[in-house]
Amino acid sequence: EIESIRITNEIACMGYDIAREMIMAGVPEAEIAGAVEGRIYGQGVGYKGVTRARGYCFVMSGVNSVNSWRPFCVSTNKKLAWGEPVLVELDAMANGYFNDLTRTFFVGTPDKRAKNVFDVVHEAVTSVIAAVKPGVRCADLDAIARKVIDKAGYGEYFNHQLGHGVGLQFHEPPTLHPASQDVLEEGMVFAIEPAIYIPGFGGVRLEDNLAVTATGADNLCPFPQRVD
Repeated sequence: EIESIRITNEIACMGYDIAREMIMAGVPEAEIAGAVEGRIYGQGVGYKGVTRARGYCFVMSGVNSVNSWRPFCVSTNKKLAWGEPVLVELDAMANGYFNDLTRTFFVGTPDKRAKNVFDVVHEAVTSVIAAVKPGVRCADLDAIARKVIDKAGYGEYFNHQLGHGVGLQFHEPPTLHPASQDVLEEGMVFAIEPAIYIPGFGGVRLEDNLAVTATGADNLCPFPQRVD
């Protein structure tokens, strides 16, 4: 099952490849989302024996990305503008196994503030990954990410739990939440998605899918977290 989820992540990377090519000023959000979904369908079927592949992509740029934490994300006809963050939420399915990923791109070179926000979220991701191993409480992982973001002064802008299990559904146990009673076990697969959403600026989120090994974490998504 872990290898099946890894394959789903590899197929999702095909979608992120086309997103990276298309992200530039003047391109509508929905056009990018449609191209990502088409790439996953067109190239995912037949990849490593996959017979069914779909992508569910949501592209939200600038101030629209602030709302990307809500249950129902929406890509609009808004055109990307220079310097703004572009949050690309991508749930893919291959042969019945799901993933749940997010990457944040920038149109052109991010300014100092945008770079700082991204760096804080990236630090939260790497800190959580380093702490993953059997026996760790899911609530403690949430606390690790929250501590990094709080220390940087953005705590009020991280307004959801750290993550959740993924596999036969794109949201399933365990729950990575401050009140969670779940404890990591070898073989579990889950998504972590620390984020910062600042009204008037935009949202930055990085989401990866991790498998718990005997000694740590295996990141199932080969697409880079930082895209220059």
